[in-house]
Amino acid sequence: MVRNNKTIWETILLKNVKGANFQNVKTIPDIDGALQRKYQVFEVLVAETLAKIRPEVKWEITYGSKDDGIDIKGIYLSSLKTPFTTESPQALILGQIKRRNKGYRFDHFRTDIDKMFEYYSNHCLKGNQSLFQLLFVISTDNINNIINLRNDLEEEKEQKRHVRFIANISSPICLIDAMEIIRYWKLNFNFVKNIIENIFTSEEIELFSSYLSDINVEWISINIEHNDNRLVNVPFEYRIIINSDIKNIPLDIMAEWRPNDEEKESIQLLYPLKMVSFRHKGLQLRVTNSYTLPMMFRSLQDGMHNLGSIIFRSSDGAFCHETSLGSVLIRNTLFPVYQVKPNKHISEALEKEINNTTPECVAYALTGLGGIGKSSLISDIMVRAANKLYLCIDVQNPKGFQDDIYILHEILKEIYRNHIHDIFMESKFVEYTQIILENAYDSKWEPELYNFFEKKDFNTNVIVECFVTILLKALHYENIFIWLSDMHWISEQTGEVLRKIICARDILSKNNSDYLEHKVLFLMEGRSGEKLLYNHKYYIPYAWDNFLIKTEVIHKEMEIWKLEDSKKFIISLLQTSKNQIGLNKSQEKILNLLLRYTNGIPMHIVEQLKYLINCEKAVLKSDGTVFVVDPNCENLFSNDITQLIRARMSFFHDKYTDFVDCMILFANLFDCMTLQLSNYLIDLLQERYVECESIFVEIGIGTLDGTAIHFQHEYYINVLRNIKIKNQDLLENCLKWVRMQKDFDINLSFCSISLCFLMKEIDYNHICQKITVLQGAIKTDKHKKTVYEYLCKIPNVILKKYNYKLYKIYFELAQMIIQSGNWNLAAEYLRKILDDVDEDCQEYHYYKALAYQDLSNILSGQLFLDESIRYASDGIEDVREALLKYPQNSENLKMVEELLIERLAICQLFSGDINSAVITQEQAYQKALARNNSYTKLRIEYEKGDVLLHKNLTEGIKILEQKYQESLNCDMLFIEEPSLIHAMELVGKLLKAWHETDLSAIQNIYDKSMELDILIKNKGYNYGASINLQTAACANLYMTNDIESTIPLFMKSLEKAVDANLDELLWKCYLNISQCYQHIGAGEEATLYAQKCINIIDNMLQQNPKVRPQLERLFQHPIECLRKIVADYVPKCIYDTYCNIYSSLEIHYVKWNECSFFIMN
Repeated sequence: MVRNNKTIWETILLKNVKGANFQNVKTIPDIDGALQRKYQVFEVLVAETLAKIRPEVKWEITYGSKDDGIDIKGIYLSSLKTPFTTESPQALILGQIKRRNKGYRFDHFRTDIDKMFEYYSNHCLKGNQSLFQLLFVISTDNINNIINLRNDLEEEKEQKRHVRFIANISSPICLIDAMEIIRYWKLNFNFVKNIIENIFTSEEIELFSSYLSDINVEWISINIEHNDNRLVNVPFEYRIIINSDIKNIPLDIMAEWRPNDEEKESIQLLYPLKMVSFRHKGLQLRVTNSYTLPMMFRSLQDGMHNLGSIIFRSSDGAFCHETSLGSVLIRNTLFPVYQVKPNKHISEALEKEINNTTPECVAYALTGLGGIGKSSLISDIMVRAANKLYLCIDVQNPKGFQDDIYILHEILKEIYRNHIHDIFMESKFVEYTQIILENAYDSKWEPELYNFFEKKDFNTNVIVECFVTILLKALHYENIFIWLSDMHWISEQTGEVLRKIICARDILSKNNSDYLEHKVLFLMEGRSGEKLLYNHKYYIPYAWDNFLIKTEVIHKEMEIWKLEDSKKFIISLLQTSKNQIGLNKSQEKILNLLLRYTNGIPMHIVEQLKYLINCEKAVLKSDGTVFVVDPNCENLFSNDITQLIRARMSFFHDKYTDFVDCMILFANLFDCMTLQLSNYLIDLLQERYVECESIFVEIGIGTLDGTAIHFQHEYYINVLRNIKIKNQDLLENCLKWVRMQKDFDINLSFCSISLCFLMKEIDYNHICQKITVLQGAIKTDKHKKTVYEYLCKIPNVILKKYNYKLYKIYFELAQMIIQSGNWNLAAEYLRKILDDVDEDCQEYHYYKALAYQDLSNILSGQLFLDESIRYASDGIEDVREALLKYPQNSENLKMVEELLIERLAICQLFSGDINSAVITQEQAYQKALARNNSYTKLRIEYEKGDVLLHKNLTEGIKILEQKYQESLNCDMLFIEEPSLIHAMELVGKLLKAWHETDLSAIQNIYDKSMELDILIKNKGYNYGASINLQTAACANLYMTNDIESTIPLFMKSLEKAVDANLDELLWKCYLNISQCYQHIGAGEEATLYAQKCINIIDNMLQQNPKVRPQLERLFQHPIECLRKIVADYVPKCIYDTYCNIYSSLEIHYVKWNECSFFIMN
């Protein structure tokens, strides 16, 4: 047998030879006497093989019997430096090379590991070397021995029977079957021969060569994967799976594409261009176990086309393999390539960025209206990046804010797949992280990494630290291009993590200039200027907007096409002959209609032409142009793209009823779809429609890719969600299939409920029963929010039967949305409590009063002060009527009455009416005092201290100090309130110390502010945090007199204000930052931030006609500051002169040189 050929082992491999007799070796130590010592041939060949396949490690053979059980050592040549570790030790590999005829017993294996660790402790620790890996190369005649060792090792880790041994195996252990290395020698015999040719006779070498020839090993085998959905002008991908017969050892291969001679004019290879034989020598690949080579093609014509073949060669030319790619059917459809010209400057800037491979981190944000061609432009850029040998990562953000950290997971998956040469398993994420990072891995990250990968709550800073370290490691090998699409759907958490990663750009370049060799380019794409429709509601993409404000990115806005651009694009689609000059009358009429209705948006133009083709007013020709049949069709035109898509779907719904019904199901189940359900629906689709792929092409809104339908644009998803299913039998069969599944899956449960809502006759009772059963399995706020949204769709009369109260559902949903910062959506649900519910019970009036209070609070923060006063006043009136109607057990109503009166006082203060605020506040306080309610007394008293800062600074500070101490022991306050009270106290102290020029006091205030900032960091207390950072910034300015060192603190305050999404905070941040930039001579930046502040103030003045006189006087000073920056700014006031009423009230600010920095109302 080949494995136990004793002659070869005794004659060749186990022979001991002087080091000087080996040729072309790197692993014999470069020390005195080393070449005169004897080394085993097998050990030298193994070491040289490791040096060849892992050149990033310096390998050395130890000497004979004096090696303390260590046969080979490896030291990583470079060490990853990060700002998260003080000094990176050298990563060390210790190895043993074992020959055991009958097998290697596990107890001997365990003993050897203990000896190796003892060697490490005695000889390596003092030399600042970190044990990264224990390596065993084992030769045995027992084919199952290594498998058994691996199994025994895993069992030992689980059972932990030997404490010392468990402690010694904290580093990864790699077991290599020596037979795999010997198989590698067969494929690389010239490499082996060059080492041993001076040691053995030609007969012995021939004997060894014959031994290797008898080994059964295939060089490579090839599989090809692709989908059948290939269209004219649309890039399509072939995935070439290259499998090696040798496990865990890389093969170096050259790949070359040879096109079919007859197809050179019709088939283009877009990527990788290095495979084009007449341009390059081929594409160099390193294949370990299995390698997936993506190839991107484009066809310029429809019909059957031959894609040519791929020639694979070994690096030494000894092996060659040709694989035919076969023929493909290219279908015709209207899918024109959007011309780049209107946004050519963006394309050129990105191409320049790709060509400049200076090691650094660069981030671009590309925004524009939906359908304007963002994806088309970036697709072209990504192909170019791939041809520059960037690792290209393309992740589309899920719709509807449903998966908080999906894109972050996907980025890491792609990096790991590129470095882990084995079947990728998501359950091994943490293990992969350790393997990839080697000695840069920090074990302190581990708990948070498990939370992150299992989608539990995690520490953002820890994950950012680990993520940046992974990027640093990956960038050692290649440039990386990361395209993140549909960023308007990112969650606040995703945006925050991504922002911190990108803001670590100095870490990704300067701090690692001796190690970092490549560039990472983030290209984030999302819509701007649009509301997002999801689940029948419109959303503002506030997380994306916040990200763009807070993150330093190169922002490029896609321009709407000019008339001339649109005209050229339409003409290119209508000219049905290359020789045609101009358009005929029919074409001219269609051109003018398209220009009038589509606003120059290319997707709209294409959708309109598709609809004309569906209605047989035009015909799609084989070359992709459109022939006009009947130009008298203006009645079929629409300036609403969704209306066009709806009309097209209605057409196909009649033609392919079940097909479109299935797409409606996919659209509605998009957020909770499971792989099993997706497979079931696709099987159903393919069973009912033999020409499934052709129908997808004909409809032209998505593609079928294995186990999922991929929609080409979210417009299609939104339209399909609003179409009713025609075939109820299909829906019922789908529901039956879901009910038959035995294993619980919460997403499948959500699918079941969603399907019930699609039924023609909705069984609300059944849905309520399912939700009730599901309640115990709800573990996350995301799932809880989904359930509340389901309940909102159910009639109130049904909800009552199951003890669900609609007003409580609306209120709880509003509170969850408030936590995410989406105040406008939260206000919608709060208004529903007032407008859509009318219950005759005390509890309803309690929740109604809470809704009034929250609405007043939200609106005052957004500076809609007239409305905030109205809601507070209406709430007081309503709760008083309820107290008359329900006098018994009314403590909750009385408490919320006091809070509403206090809220009215704060609204009056915000609007500039301090006298009314003081009187109203005293009414609230007296009511709380009469009831002796400690909670409302504390709430009112600390806000009383806030008001007193305007009238009696010393007394206001004293009250806030007292109430802060009391708040620490009051369980009924909101969790963020103590920190808010402390922040207001520090504002008062800063104003006093500034007035008294007390440097020591200001130093203490700065220290306290920074302590508070650390205390509340990452807790979401954005309102108080923003105010506190304004205080810290002003204190820092007083101490240092350095405005440039103060700007970062003002910027941090802006971040918190953006997260809070409240204009009351934002205008101050914008104005303060603007004044800082103005002071240092950065006029453009100063104007930018000043204009943001002006927009808020002007909007506030317009929205509040009742309290406008007070507001114009209150904002007189901020407006004067703005006019120093924007000289032509004239506030939109309705009075000739500012009112002189309430002249004692000013917004809290401090004066520094010519600047006034505003802190708090």
